[in-house]
Amino acid sequence: MLSSIFLSYALFLCFSHPFCSARDTITKDNPIKDDGSQGLVSAGGKFELGFFPLHGRGSSGSYRRYVGIWYHNVTPRTVIWVANRDKPLLANHTGVIAISQGTLQVLDITSRKSLWLAEIEVIQSFNRTVKLKDDGNLVLSNALAAVLWQSFENPTDTFIPGMIMVKNLILTSWNDEDDPRTGNFTFEVDEDNQYIIKKSDADYWKSRAPNGNSFSSGEMPAAVAWLLSNFSKSSLSYNETEVLPRSGYNYTRLVIDFTGKLNLLVYTHNWSSTWREPSDYCSVFNRCGDFGICNSTNKPICRCLQGFKPQLPEDWNSGDFSGGCLRESNLCANRNDTFFSLKVKKAPNPDPQTYVVNETECRNICLKKCECLAYAYTTICFIWGVLSNLEESSSGHNLYARIARSDLDQISRAQLDSARQVKNLIDTSEFKEEDGKGIDIPFLDLQSILDATDNFSDANKLGQGGYGPVYKGEFPGGQEIAVKRLSRVSVQGLQEFKNEVVLIAKLQHRNLVRLKGYCMKGEEKILLYEYMSNKSLDFFIFDHTQSVFLNWDMRFNIILGIARGLLYLHQDSRLRIIHRDLKTSNILLDEEMNPKISDFGLARIVGGKETEGNTNTVVGTYGYMSPEYALDGTFSVKSDVFSFGVVLLEIISGKKNTGFYQSKQNFSLLGYAWRLWTENKALDLIDMNLHESCNKNQFLACVNVGLLCVQEDPNDRPAMSTVVTLLDSGTAIPPTPKQPAFVIKRGNSSTASTSSKQEAYPEITNTLEEGR
Repeated sequence: MLSSIFLSYALFLCFSHPFCSARDTITKDNPIKDDGSQGLVSAGGKFELGFFPLHGRGSSGSYRRYVGIWYHNVTPRTVIWVANRDKPLLANHTGVIAISQGTLQVLDITSRKSLWLAEIEVIQSFNRTVKLKDDGNLVLSNALAAVLWQSFENPTDTFIPGMIMVKNLILTSWNDEDDPRTGNFTFEVDEDNQYIIKKSDADYWKSRAPNGNSFSSGEMPAAVAWLLSNFSKSSLSYNETEVLPRSGYNYTRLVIDFTGKLNLLVYTHNWSSTWREPSDYCSVFNRCGDFGICNSTNKPICRCLQGFKPQLPEDWNSGDFSGGCLRESNLCANRNDTFFSLKVKKAPNPDPQTYVVNETECRNICLKKCECLAYAYTTICFIWGVLSNLEESSSGHNLYARIARSDLDQISRAQLDSARQVKNLIDTSEFKEEDGKGIDIPFLDLQSILDATDNFSDANKLGQGGYGPVYKGEFPGGQEIAVKRLSRVSVQGLQEFKNEVVLIAKLQHRNLVRLKGYCMKGEEKILLYEYMSNKSLDFFIFDHTQSVFLNWDMRFNIILGIARGLLYLHQDSRLRIIHRDLKTSNILLDEEMNPKISDFGLARIVGGKETEGNTNTVVGTYGYMSPEYALDGTFSVKSDVFSFGVVLLEIISGKKNTGFYQSKQNFSLLGYAWRLWTENKALDLIDMNLHESCNKNQFLACVNVGLLCVQEDPNDRPAMSTVVTLLDSGTAIPPTPKQPAFVIKRGNSSTASTSSKQEAYPEITNTLEEGR
């Protein structure tokens, strides 16, 4: 019987006429051959089915042909479904797509083998048809038009509009970008209705469960959930205004790729990814193992929780953190346990939740149970019996992990000693190459830097500051860098060099510029940074032609990024850092306009619980300095908060604080903002380029927060943790600010009346450096 079927199709291939017109249906007597002239095209011309070739790394690079569905008029060919993904038609073999023995099959006529078939309950039957519909679904039907099989219920790696993500539907990745064989990753829905990516049957990424707690995994965007539900209103647990109508999802597809990423792709003139998960290393499920915590801005990205050590040190040192960490001391020993605070945005699902009166009660509940390893309190008491899948974030939720008090004491002493060592090294009068040993950044030889910058050519010069010039460099392989060459005659340059090499090497955050290396040779002292293609913030906001490129969303994200970077310095880093020179020219912008705080030459470490210090020499930039620092030399984290407030007001207004004057009254920007605020005209502060894109509620919140930050009394200014909450929550109501410092200006000078004259402080710089 099977031999006669293959013989009949062989005869068909020999005597059939060339394909003349497009069709969307296969019948028993009208199959499709693989000569390139035949295929199905859906009625509306959107999708096509046929044989397509691949020649790549898979299958030893051999030439292979597959049966698939792709977009008909999209270039290059974009395949959404493959039939014979694991059994390609080989070179010099002849194939056909046909209805054979009552079902759809891909047949190898040369070897007389079936490469693939649509699995249905009843095979033997007649009068069956296969139709390619205009939504991309390939449907096998009987004579009564009942659906026997459809590609929407048997996908490969792609989900498109019209499909619905149910528990028995699984997307499986390709093996490689040019190899559709079954890959290592799947995307599906688990029993708890969580969307999940698996790698070889192990959890690789999870979405937040419907109605899940705020500590659970990544949230599925409304637009993606709407697509996966086949636009079902009954599944909406979000505001319907967050999603497009169904027609807005034309040429949209969701793909689990061979690297394990789930991508939402939209086609206009080409395919672009609008969302993907895992979005970074820490989005991978339990990346750091049990009792490890992940932070994608750190290097390495994983660390053990306090009181723990790596379970497999050799694997941990090689970058494999999956083994997790082991506790160093037993809990419940004499019931002498305590807790340390973590800021997390992701944690495992907690044990059953309990309603309690306050946080103290929640803490006591956890202490009474030896199996309780952590707790968190909102209006509900969350407790955990296991700690895994932890991700750290300065804007996350407070989680309190249990630790033996003896371990906490040891850690506190070690951290204080580390801070003292760094501070002592920075305060010494010399810095030798051997001092850099143990610092986790490379020492580069001078010749490699000369080659990268073309001997510090003027053509590569990016800018000039008080410390010396900055050049663009390029290493072999195309890696671009910014090279700061410290002035040979600058005493401040040596101190700045020590600060940045010793201090920044220990700071890792997405909103801090990365130090990539350093060099010392004779009198040359050179620092190498990641290259910022969009220069500095002042390049945009104070230039009428460039400022139009910064819409409201971009500016608000820049403000949030700066705030999170400062919060890390003040609270979340291993060392408590006061920047002392925060200004718009020290905010660099990467290619995606993400802000990076730079220039830590004036930064100071304060140890332990200290939050302030004092100096006899005031250094910084006029217009951004707090009054207590400018007048008394007292600096603190609240000095940085003041500078942040100035930067925030400059970003939203497009005007400099210094040199800003309004009609007959000579106000600083701070004074002008204060006057508008008290007159309920705060919206008049807005940069004229923001009128169309501005979110007025966010704008008014920014004005409020900015004025809170520049209040004269440091005790009135909010901490950066409060600033982030006020800006990021969208619901928190800021308090009413008091009159800011440096309000009234004298004539057309740049000296504030509440401050001593600028000439009394010759080290106060008034130049805005070029961005790198």
